[in-house]
Amino acid sequence: MPDHHNPTGLRMPDGLKSRLITALAGSGAYVIADETTAELALGEPRRIAPFAAHAEQEHHQDAILTVGSLGKTVWGGLRVGWIRAAPELIGRLEASRRIGDLGTGVWEQVLALHALEQYDGILAERTQQLTSRHRALVAGLAEHLPEWRPSPAVGGVCVWVDIGERASSRLSRAAAELDLHLPPGPRFGSPGTFERFVRLPFSAPEATLDKALQRLAQAWNGGAGSAGAGRAAPAAFTEAVI
Repeated sequence: MPDHHNPTGLRMPDGLKSRLITALAGSGAYVIADETTAELALGEPRRIAPFAAHAEQEHHQDAILTVGSLGKTVWGGLRVGWIRAAPELIGRLEASRRIGDLGTGVWEQVLALHALEQYDGILAERTQQLTSRHRALVAGLAEHLPEWRPSPAVGGVCVWVDIGERASSRLSRAAAELDLHLPPGPRFGSPGTFERFVRLPFSAPEATLDKALQRLAQAWNGGAGSAGAGRAAPAAFTEAVI
């Protein structure tokens, strides 16, 4: 995910994109670039050049498959996406898909068409919405968990937070007892890695984010981190926070 990466919300520098394409495509590998969140910018809408546009040699573009979706930019229930690739490769992919399913439902395709006809307006609204929610999440972290350090996200729907110690899995279990579902850091890497980190999404409304952060602070101070070890577990809230 070269742009607005999940879970960090960061962008890969253009120069690194070019070097990566040269190294991978030059060795005969296919490159799959996931751009499902590339158009979700923070601050103001901005156009992101496709990953393949950074290929220094034109023939390397044939080795790049770019995937996108309306599931992040428009609505999570709209499971309509696309692939951009060389025509020969698209033909092979189409043939392979016919074996596995009968295609996307007509109603979903009609909704996708209507969304694309007003896509710029949708992206502008989503940018404003996500910017406000990201600001609320960062402010809430500063209030409830000031020792944690979120990544300086520039887009996407989440931040990657350094919690200061290898306690991510313990924190995830403690949060689950409060009905707060938080995947541990190792879920985003090899087993045993990223125990210092958690992914925090900011796609929920501001009020929901505040409730979630209050629960997260309770889970942390109630025994997930070393500072709270030995304290009694807090009582669970009755309202679920997603």
